[in-house]
Amino acid sequence: MFSVNSLLTPIESKELIRHTESKGYVPALLNMGNGKEAYKPGIRKSSRCILDAPDIANTIYMRLQDVLFSNSTDASTQIIGLNPRLRFLRYEEGDVFQRHRDGVFVHPDGTSVSKYTLQIYLNDGYEGGRTALSVWNQDMAGNRTRKKVVVEPVVGAAVIFDHTVLHEGGLLERGVKYVMRTDIMVKR
Repeated sequence: MFSVNSLLTPIESKELIRHTESKGYVPALLNMGNGKEAYKPGIRKSSRCILDAPDIANTIYMRLQDVLFSNSTDASTQIIGLNPRLRFLRYEEGDVFQRHRDGVFVHPDGTSVSKYTLQIYLNDGYEGGRTALSVWNQDMAGNRTRKKVVVEPVVGAAVIFDHTVLHEGGLLERGVKYVMRTDIMVKR
């Protein structure tokens, strides 16, 4: 897990919010596996706007390349780009996304698969709704313990983590929170 500051400018972030609001948001569904989704507000309560935007994905990927390759810990993993399907999430007061792992996306041609989540914070001015990741720590003796890491959102900043990491979007107490989420794709 690592973060990237200033991946998007405040102006770019505001423009993405404006653009997605003009497209419209619908209730976010929960991936149930096997291509099925369901509305489960007790687990996931927020709204989303999905955009297929390869140009935006490529622009972000170009900005990320140096960071991605310098933070790569698995020599066998070949990062090839971002999933162009961008999911914009809007959380309003009372919205939450309980602890979960992100699902894996396999490209239809079978050449790539998602491995990492890229989440970009698009605004500030809200209370609560923090992203909390449950990561493993290992001491010098090899003992492993789970540690909760809370991400402090900054406009235009991103957090990147493996799909296997348990994480949650805490209860939003005040205001509206916008994030953009997509996947970092690796060669299969």
